[in-house]
Amino acid sequence: EHDAWLVKNLADEVIFMEDGRIVAQGTPRAVLKAPSRAQTRIQSPHDERFREALARVAADATPAPPLPRRTLSKWTLMRLGLRELSAGMASVLILGVLSRVLHDELGVSLGVVTAVLASYNLAAPIAVAIGHRSDHRPIFGRRRTPYIVAGAVITGLAVAAAPHVAGRLSHGVTPASVVLSVLLFVAMGIGMYGAGTVFFALLSDLSAPSERGHTASVVYLELMIGVLFGVALTGAILKENATNIGTLFGVAGVLVVLLTIIAVWGQEKRATVAEPAERPVERRPSLRDAVREIAAMPQARLFFLFMVGSTFFVFLQQAILTSFGADVLHLSVRATSSFSAILTIGTIAGMTVAGRPFAEQVGHRRVAVVGIGFSVIAFAGLAAAAATKSAPPAWLSILFLGFTSGLFNVSSLALMLGMADRRRTALFMGLWTLAHALADGSATAGGGSIFEIFRHVFGSVPGGYASVFAIEAAGLALCIPLLRRVDTGSFASQIDAGSGFTAALAEAGAIATIEPATPEPVAESVEEMPQPKKPKAATKRPAPVTRARTSRAAPASRSSRQRSAAKTRRTRSGAAP
Repeated sequence: EHDAWLVKNLADEVIFMEDGRIVAQGTPRAVLKAPSRAQTRIQSPHDERFREALARVAADATPAPPLPRRTLSKWTLMRLGLRELSAGMASVLILGVLSRVLHDELGVSLGVVTAVLASYNLAAPIAVAIGHRSDHRPIFGRRRTPYIVAGAVITGLAVAAAPHVAGRLSHGVTPASVVLSVLLFVAMGIGMYGAGTVFFALLSDLSAPSERGHTASVVYLELMIGVLFGVALTGAILKENATNIGTLFGVAGVLVVLLTIIAVWGQEKRATVAEPAERPVERRPSLRDAVREIAAMPQARLFFLFMVGSTFFVFLQQAILTSFGADVLHLSVRATSSFSAILTIGTIAGMTVAGRPFAEQVGHRRVAVVGIGFSVIAFAGLAAAAATKSAPPAWLSILFLGFTSGLFNVSSLALMLGMADRRRTALFMGLWTLAHALADGSATAGGGSIFEIFRHVFGSVPGGYASVFAIEAAGLALCIPLLRRVDTGSFASQIDAGSGFTAALAEAGAIATIEPATPEPVAESVEEMPQPKKPKAATKRPAPVTRARTSRAAPASRSSRQRSAAKTRRTRSGAAP
């Protein structure tokens, strides 16, 4: 209703209301379009009281302090990364040690073992709900730390109980033993995915946009160190006949809890909450409404699709790579086990490059495009090695694939940290975690199926492996146009000016439903409006210009912008410094 130029230059936030309800909210630049001179003249205010009130507020107000910018030290980053170190350690024990012991030592069917161990992915959708709750329901004044610690406790207990519960399968694969094992690993997934979602939200809260690439590289590096630490812990504790596997997993469960507590304790400041009498009545947005709102954002849909597609094609080979070395290249078990070491070395090198300052200057999206483009070349090399049954190109392609995966992992995590609304950070992290889990689980199950299909189509084992690698190369090439359309700037503007204003009205992420108050009588002039207390040193203000509320006088010769600027200067000159 008022002068758009004044609002754009003086207001911090713009709210549009219709019939007593908020229909849009955001920054002036996101909500208001820049008016032309003709529009400015048309939209010139006819309420002098409003302009005088703005000038008085501008004169009496003190400048707001600059927003605090926290730079994470190396020690803080390394301490935060201990949570990912514990996750890497737990993953190698579950997917490596436990699966091997159940199948080789206890004689459980490999199909049953993989199905039971993969059931933790069923808990991925719950991470969205946990993230949503973390955004809106603090515990002891903190939104992140209690959820992360609780998830670590659940994970630690599940890890410690895993060999005892899953070992029941060795006495016979019965419905009761399978259901009990699945429930255990689903609980483990709730702890891992729930804590991981909120942990990434904490990283997004703590790190500045210019530091997210470096933060992601340190966190992923400690994840890889956790994998190596898990291998070393296994070698130090586990006996040859694996009779003390319970001891190994018990120690690992305790370490998961302790390392997570050390990582996050004291990192998050206690949230300041207003007194109950000062706060409006709040209605928490439902998870369904929040997800529906995010789904209406084109950039969010695009990034979710990119995460699913790129993760699926990157990890499609993870379940068949060692089998490829044995079936096609005729390598020994020791040689095929070196695939993981080569991949890890390349991944660490790629993470180191992606975490350098120049990667921040180039942009995370460009680094991710480079990583995916080089991954296409690496998978094409693996396809050629499978078709020609040649080992040297395979080794070189695996090393190169590790390097490109490091580039992709760090840059995609940095993008993920940036693709979040600060009011609902954990909810966004939960959605991106869900995309990763869906793609990872589908890739693990789909790699073997695609191999079997093309093995029968071509009538040869090398043809089946070459087809899988070729599909990965083609799929990643198709993901590049999707990634080029991902833009964090557009995403931020859609957060401000899109359809999602109603879900992010309150500072803490809740919708504030304010009870209607009794309307006060409208002042006919500035003298009738409540006057702020004048400082003792203040000089006399110039008499304000008043107008009748319903008058529509013709505009004066000077433009509204000039009159407003002159009035503001006069008011400021009479105010105390």
